[in-house]
Amino acid sequence: MQNLGTLDNQYIILSLKSNNGLRKKYHVRQNQNQNEFFIELPRDNDINAFPANEINILNILQNIDNSNIIHYIGNGNGPLVLIGQPPVNKPYLVFEYAPRHDLFDYISIGRFTERQAKLIFKKILNGISAIHNAGICHRNIRPAKVLLDENYNPKIGVYYLSCLNANNLQQFVGIIRYKAPEIILEQPYNGIKCDIFS
Repeated sequence: MQNLGTLDNQYIILSLKSNNGLRKKYHVRQNQNQNEFFIELPRDNDINAFPANEINILNILQNIDNSNIIHYIGNGNGPLVLIGQPPVNKPYLVFEYAPRHDLFDYISIGRFTERQAKLIFKKILNGISAIHNAGICHRNIRPAKVLLDENYNPKIGVYYLSCLNANNLQQFVGIIRYKAPEIILEQPYNGIKCDIFS
């Protein structure tokens, strides 16, 4: 285990959860109170990894009381210290920890009964509805962006493609198999309608 320290907190890295080229996500435990979190760090050379639009969206989501959305705890800006390495000034995001696999990984290795699948689907729609009611479109809804808590309750996360203006969008983002037809055809689209399609 490695220590990841900041000026105001110190965390122990328990595992690297993902490294997708854009960001690294770690499962960490805070030394002070032993709570567990996810911390996202930008790739090594990216000092503008968390644009103001994303932080604004996360701050809005922070005020939504919905159990099907990953809770955003806050952000900071280094210095970060990995034991044995020099400190670096690096921004980071802190999120609620969801201990199970993401939904994509889980359905790759296991199965839900029809009853369980219906309940999970209903909870995902509940989370999407809360996001939309806050004026946010996610633009990257797919099983890999739905995390599962200890009771297999789904929690929507990963908001770096999200935006506040849902109408006449012309940034054609997302994974091809989850894109609405208008995005594939590169036509202006409504982000909320495309989230529902996904």
